[in-house]
Amino acid sequence: WGGGPAKEGHEVEGLDADFLQARAGVKGTAKKLSRSQELQLYAYLKQATVGPVKGPRPGIFDGWARAKWDAWAALEKMTAEGAKAKYCALASDVCPGWQLNARADLHL
Repeated sequence: WGGGPAKEGHEVEGLDADFLQARAGVKGTAKKLSRSQELQLYAYLKQATVGPVKGPRPGIFDGWARAKWDAWAALEKMTAEGAKAKYCALASDVCPGWQLNARADLHL
């Protein structure tokens, strides 16, 4: 699963739905995230949508790319479902209320 939007006729439910809503909540938050929070969210997102880290580790002169790669590589044994659950839990910390907004959207 690539983490994209649901195809017509295929309803997204459970953890997948929560994950999509958490992504939207985090993306839409005006709150400034710490570097650590950004790295964790990035790593969980990549592990959930791509799987284990791919490609060589970026060079020392590209510090941010290297930090993101390291954060993602640290999750190499985590399942996609585990990464989605961790993403949702962290989203609840950095963007409280995303669940309420998601549920409200379902009733429009």
